[in-house]
Amino acid sequence: MRFFANYALRGRYQALIAICGFAIIASQLLPPVSLISSALFALVVLRKGGMEGGWVLLPAVLSLGLVGSLLMGNAAQGMGYGLLLWLPILPVAVVLRESRSLAWALEVSLGLGLAVVAGVYALVDDPAAWWRERIQGFVQAMSENAPEGFDPATFAKAMDAFSHYMTGTVVGGSVLSLILGLSIARWLQSILFNPGGFGREFAALRFHPPVVYLGLVSILVGLVLADGMIAEFTWNMNGLFLILFTLGGFSIIHAVLGGKGLWVFAIYLALLFIPKWLIPPIALLGISDLWVDWRNYAKRS
Repeated sequence: MRFFANYALRGRYQALIAICGFAIIASQLLPPVSLISSALFALVVLRKGGMEGGWVLLPAVLSLGLVGSLLMGNAAQGMGYGLLLWLPILPVAVVLRESRSLAWALEVSLGLGLAVVAGVYALVDDPAAWWRERIQGFVQAMSENAPEGFDPATFAKAMDAFSHYMTGTVVGGSVLSLILGLSIARWLQSILFNPGGFGREFAALRFHPPVVYLGLVSILVGLVLADGMIAEFTWNMNGLFLILFTLGGFSIIHAVLGGKGLWVFAIYLALLFIPKWLIPPIALLGISDLWVDWRNYAKRS
């Protein structure tokens, strides 16, 4: 990764080759590699600024349009993929570069996600019904090629219930990918120019009180209303807050355990394979830091 990071920072031409190369590999062979593409783009922005990022973004999107035209006969699809991959991370990386605050950058990521969810509910009369229409084709395909013991009716019922939270799930996945791409970029910047800096920055992560209170209000509204369109909208928002607060909880664990050795590896591995039942307690840890200040509490103990 150090080699690709150094290469991408040599100039616009090199950055273009690196980020487009990984984007093409991701689109054709290995989708997770898209994180490397967005991370290298964010690294260029972190190191050289938003203006330089813009100069790289435009030809990169046009290049993917050309590749899309050659491989799929659809330039718009290739350009759309590039915009979805790189455009959201541009303002977040600019915020991190200018503020030097990981908290601000992650909160901006949250704000982008909340704005998308709000936009969907403002523009679509019934988002759950919209998702159900698109899920029906998938259910039909599953029914035609169903393995033994597969019950299409049960699966369709489960998908019908899940459709109410598809907006938050899809947007939440995009926000998480954005945050992971930004984190990889910051880690690469740390390796090249400030060894150990990202670990210290992550261990010191604390979110601003208005964000924590807004998240608590959103969760409370969802619990009180329980049912209806407003409750559905709120729970789609709550998934995004949960991502942020869970990261805050992991940051506290990282700081309290000292951020060294196998503990760090275990923490980051847990981010990928954490059981669902552990997420709420870790998120609650991140929320409670506003009042408890766990890092200083651990030092005093």
